[in-house]
Amino acid sequence: MSWFFACIGNVTEEIKNEFNFFNDKILYEYNSASFFLKAGSNKDTCFFSTNQNTQTNTLSLGIGLKNGNENSSLMNSNDWSMIDSLNKTKDVNGHFIHFLWNNDLIEIFTDIWGLRDFYISNCINGRYFLSTRIDWLKKFVNSSMNFSEFGSRWLLCNQISTKSVLTNIHRISNGTSISIVRKVHQLTKNEYNWQPKVESKTTIQEYSSILKTLINITDKKPLTLCLSGGFDSRLILSYLLKSKNKEFNCVSFGEQFEPDIIIAKEIAKELKLNFEVICNSITDIDKFLVNFKEYTLQTIINSSASRFFHLSNYNELLNRNTIIIDGGFGEIWRREFGKKLLLFGKSAIKEKNPFIFFKYLRNNKADFFSSDINNIMYNGAIEQIKEYFENNTYKEEIGVDNFIDVFSIKTRLANFYSPEQTYLDTKLITLMPYIQNILLKNLLNVDIKYRRNGRMLKKILKNNFPELRKFHLAKNDFTYSYKFNAINQIISKYLFKNKNINQLNYEKQKNLILTLTPYILDSINSNYANQCGYFDKNKLLLLSNSLSNRDINPQIINDLDWWLSIYFFITN
Repeated sequence: MSWFFACIGNVTEEIKNEFNFFNDKILYEYNSASFFLKAGSNKDTCFFSTNQNTQTNTLSLGIGLKNGNENSSLMNSNDWSMIDSLNKTKDVNGHFIHFLWNNDLIEIFTDIWGLRDFYISNCINGRYFLSTRIDWLKKFVNSSMNFSEFGSRWLLCNQISTKSVLTNIHRISNGTSISIVRKVHQLTKNEYNWQPKVESKTTIQEYSSILKTLINITDKKPLTLCLSGGFDSRLILSYLLKSKNKEFNCVSFGEQFEPDIIIAKEIAKELKLNFEVICNSITDIDKFLVNFKEYTLQTIINSSASRFFHLSNYNELLNRNTIIIDGGFGEIWRREFGKKLLLFGKSAIKEKNPFIFFKYLRNNKADFFSSDINNIMYNGAIEQIKEYFENNTYKEEIGVDNFIDVFSIKTRLANFYSPEQTYLDTKLITLMPYIQNILLKNLLNVDIKYRRNGRMLKKILKNNFPELRKFHLAKNDFTYSYKFNAINQIISKYLFKNKNINQLNYEKQKNLILTLTPYILDSINSNYANQCGYFDKNKLLLLSNSLSNRDINPQIINDLDWWLSIYFFITN
């Protein structure tokens, strides 16, 4: 999203002058003796207004949606100026940070799912520093890695808590807000812990009607659908095809041989869609590394180098004056998250056992930290799981399935989807219909039997555009029949997994690492890497020797793929 950087309290001229390090476009600036603010980057996600009668200012960063009976529209400055309380922000669809201030009080709100967040420092010499960029705060705050908080982010599928991974800096996320009394610099933090309610049942028809409204964006800009071989983007496509009222294009990111691309091309060809495959290559290594470093600092080590290479394809959509829509987090409505927990970890949930819970969330990224750091991260992850259980009690009437889904909503959106959204919002207008308030808050009102195996979504697709059912579905490196249920998919994966595609993906990853070899070796062999105490020197030596001698295997490649993310973040 568009960024902001602010200082509240004792704002000196020296502090103001230090704010000149921004390289990005500044769209708005506010300057007073006790409040200094800069915001910028993307004019489509940065909105400012002043109410002359009340002398109240608003600054909104991100995307908001107004919902009508049949469609939605993007919120503008006037719309945002009407959001003047915490309760009103909780009802806004979209992803955003919202400022509200006058001569007496400053209030800052975040969306309830944590798709947008910001950071605030401890009070330093009578002032607070705040920003969407945690790496920018480091220029003003004495801070270091908090591996206890970082542990779940590194060892599991995503971070569990929404706390900062740096010391002396606090993260504000998941509907939490802060208010600061300007004259005395008194700060109040208003915590928010969404708890699902099971009320009146939502029918399939009601759900479909709401989703249709979220997809039907009445903006002059055309839509660009990120079309994959999976189900969730296909369902969005079914609405677009059915409406015939909205201009749209389709794009896919990846290589021609990938299952996602093959199936998306088949759909586009048969239905005569305006379709484009985007697949970048590295033409300038130095530029790639600069962009990757910037991405890593913004997203807090959310992805490896090879995944960033894939995401960089979004750059091809710059300056196209379009609204990008995708099927992100649609899996929640098909019960795709937490399958290991459901199959093997029910007792861990009912008994609040963090150790078993950890086991079925484990996601090994890379192995190069020292044993001491690994222990700190492991213990930190366990403590975060314990804390989650304390704040979110399992209730028998909700059931294990729903508990897992709620867990995914409260931890994965804020800690995995949010960083990606942050990065994209600096460049583009992007929307994910499946994660809007009007739908997610009613998750448990949709009967679990309709969500299992995507029964509800498949019925909707059949009603919208049944022709889309004849195309296979893609998942990672294999494809399967549209008719397959979850068990059929698992059997198909292990019986018919395309080893050639898997090998090609590995070769892509390896070639990227080999291209970056000089830079990787410099970082691994640097004094900092070997003296900071974070890494196991023997493991670093193994990585260095293996890369130097081209004696590499999938595990070595994977570790090297993640190495630069860690190194760039910690050293910067």
